[in-house]
Amino acid sequence: MGLSSLFLVLIPLLTSFAVCQLEEFVSIDCGGTSNYTDSNTGLAWISDSGIMQHGISVEVETPNGSTVQHQRRRDFPIDSKKYCYTLSTEERRRYLVRATFQYGSLDSGDTYPQFQLYLDATKWATVSIYDASRIYVKEMIIRAPSNSS
Repeated sequence: MGLSSLFLVLIPLLTSFAVCQLEEFVSIDCGGTSNYTDSNTGLAWISDSGIMQHGISVEVETPNGSTVQHQRRRDFPIDSKKYCYTLSTEERRRYLVRATFQYGSLDSGDTYPQFQLYLDATKWATVSIYDASRIYVKEMIIRAPSNSS
């Protein structure tokens, strides 16, 4: 009887924990033109057009063209500037940051790209795309900085 009571208590706790995590989850479609929900995963995606004022959103040809989030990309000027998203965080809280990339060529015969990812001032990763059919994934767990006065 004790084990079944523990099981009944754990299920509501785990369920509420999962719901809280989903409410705090954000998926940003870099180059997307509108918000949508992915019918395969149920994840809600937001366009970066409201949080990124630089670069140009362009339609691409994807080898596996079935995923909406890989059908557009944002092209940035070739210069030495950093183009960043600014997202609100909770002080000293840990966040999983996941970025996925798939090469999508234009008709002009683009070359495979290579670029750096930064979180705040920290270099996170260099993304080098060599295979047009592969989805590249970079993940990092960060802790939001504390406000220092």
